[in-house]
Order: sequence, then structure tokens, then C-alpha cells
Amino acid sequence: MAYIPLGGVVKLSETDRLVWGEVSRDAQIVSTKSGSYFVKFGICAGSDKNGEKKYIDCKSFLKGVVGYAKDLQRGDPILAVGRMESREYDGKTYWDLNLGFCISPSVVPDMGEAAATLAQTAKASGEPTADGPQFAEVEDDESGELPF
Repeated sequence: MAYIPLGGVVKLSETDRLVWGEVSRDAQIVSTKSGSYFVKFGICAGSDKNGEKKYIDCKSFLKGVVGYAKDLQRGDPILAVGRMESREYDGKTYWDLNLGFCISPSVVPDMGEAAATLAQTAKASGEPTADGPQFAEVEDDESGELPF
């Protein structure tokens, strides 16, 4: 498994950030009073100049992110992109990331096994596969126009 020894934050735009590090708090699905739901978890994005760890609270209402991120656990390496906001509480600054995207090798299934399964399914159904014909020849109608 890949291991990300350090974390960090990169500014993409005025409000958007790319964050990497380790999940510091297991993902949790939260339901709102209105019936919608979101996922929340924490990221430790390394340390600042004083050696103090940078923790970022993450959340997302996007269904794709909720479905993916719900399996994240403490210690999983992660890469996330979203809108960064700060808030003050008791004289301390806290950082929140409203996720648009995140990925972790701990959650992604084994792609080799997935590709083999897809290839077997395609062969059984008669669909073209990587080891078979991929393109059909198109008859030239001599008009010079593309046939689609």
C-alpha cells in the first residue's frame, strides 16, 4: 500500500485547495433534519513551521463523494480537493474543507482484479475486448462526408 509520509495544502484558487495527508478521524455519515445526508471526516495535513499538526475538518453533500468517502478510516492516505473556509473559536483558527473530490488507495478496489472481471464479462457477452476487434470498418460512400 502507498504511504504518504507528509501532508500538505496547495492553493488552487482564491478559495479552492488541494490537500493531502492521512485521515485523522473515521468517516461518518450524518443525516440532517431535512432528510439529506453528508459525510464528514478529518485530515491531518502535516505540520506547520512550529511543528504543530494541521488538522482539517472535511465534509461533502455530493452523493458521489459520500458514497466513496464513507469507508475512509483513520490512518488512510488521502488526496482531497475542495473549498477551504476558516472559523474562529476560543481564539483558535479551525479549517473546514467542503469536498468536491477525494481519493485514497485504501478505498479503491484492486483495479487488476476489476479489469479481469470486466474482460471476462465482455467476452461472455460477445462485446469487443482488448484482445479482440475494437473497431468496425466503415464503408466509404465517396461523398467525403463522415458517416456519423
